[in-house]
Amino acid sequence: MAFNPITAGEINAAHVEAAPDKLTGTAADNKRIFDAYPDLIKNKYNETVGKLNSTTDGSSGADNVGTTPVGEGTADSVQGVLEELNLRLTGADRITLLLAAINTIGAVANDEHRLCTAKDIVDYISAIGGGDMLKAAYDSTNTGNKVDTALNAEKLGGQLPSYFASASSVAAAKAFADNPDTIPTLNSQKGVTSDGVRRAINTAVDKPGASSAGAHNAIYRGKYLGSSVTAEQYAQIAAGTFEDMYIGDYWTISGINWRIADFDYYYRSGYDPDNADGHWGEVLTHHVVIVPDRSVGDYQKMNSTDTTAGGYIGSEMRTTNMTAAKNLIKAAFGESHIMVHKDHLVNAVYNGYPSGGAWVDTDIELMTEWMVYGAPVFHPMCDGSRIVFNYEVGCKQLNLFRHRPDLIYSDAWRFDYWLRDVVSAAYFALVSYYGSAACYAASFAYGVRPAFCLIS
Repeated sequence: MAFNPITAGEINAAHVEAAPDKLTGTAADNKRIFDAYPDLIKNKYNETVGKLNSTTDGSSGADNVGTTPVGEGTADSVQGVLEELNLRLTGADRITLLLAAINTIGAVANDEHRLCTAKDIVDYISAIGGGDMLKAAYDSTNTGNKVDTALNAEKLGGQLPSYFASASSVAAAKAFADNPDTIPTLNSQKGVTSDGVRRAINTAVDKPGASSAGAHNAIYRGKYLGSSVTAEQYAQIAAGTFEDMYIGDYWTISGINWRIADFDYYYRSGYDPDNADGHWGEVLTHHVVIVPDRSVGDYQKMNSTDTTAGGYIGSEMRTTNMTAAKNLIKAAFGESHIMVHKDHLVNAVYNGYPSGGAWVDTDIELMTEWMVYGAPVFHPMCDGSRIVFNYEVGCKQLNLFRHRPDLIYSDAWRFDYWLRDVVSAAYFALVSYYGSAACYAASFAYGVRPAFCLIS
């Protein structure tokens, strides 16, 4: 067949475990090592979809889909079976039968020297049991049965009719060949059905774990998922399989596109000082990180004065100014579907850099520079003489912005929006309208673009 599985050798070659314990390459070289495994899955997926979508004669999607030969046919692809069926439907066999009857028609005429009439031909065909086929073929035992079961099974290669593709399956195969935008799934018994491509792709890459956060984080799609989250979608989130959900997919609710930014971003992270649940507060619930395409509600200030005292935890943004945005999000998805988890946030600033923090319950929060850019830009860093309090769990880039950096600047809704990083005694970080990283005084009002986790 035209579809090749991902081999163990390819997986081993691309997996990060194959890399040296100590990476000595450039930043770009090291990034390629970590991107190799997701890229392997993405490329195999795109290769499979490309072959299914092909309409090139001789290598179309139907040419690439294998099947067992039907009846006396020899074709082993859907396209070949369709062409054999088309040939049979031309009536070539019936024409041959009629010519044979005409060649022997002299035997049925009373006068062999007169030209036989149409009635002579009809009477002769009827006398030998004519119709769609000869009586000797469909009723060999002369019992009056319209179909001789044993002979029928023999003509079908020893298989019952239920073994072969149904008429609807053949129609679906033809629809696929005619319209490559509609990709059906594969079924070894029934040929091609119209259930969709998802299960075929998941089966093709099953060994690398297609039904997992890792595989779904590797694929950007950007599909509209509806005006609300369905029960089936919540079930897929709860199971951690995330079927038919990919990075960039979105729901449109209350006039806002709520876009999938990551799968299981916080899984196995977190800490509970009280160790109340026996798991040190780690997140064990499968979830989807959601980021809106634009600011939620009115522009807001981080603080009423130009200060970062108290860090993000003590800011007026977190304690008061985000309330309207949080209420809108909870109304859109339901408060029970917003995950509450432990995160380590800054609560003290000394000489303009973060100096303290605490593990607190979080649900809907501003993003960090790491979550947006994949690295700190204005956030103070350790300089060899001081250790900056950078214990954020949100310390890795969201996959939405890795696949689509342009969405950092919010699609068509370009605007400045706050991030939660302390930059100095007076400034917090923000994303600029101009498409650049930025920071500004805490008393200025900018957009509120928070992230939150959706759970079942």
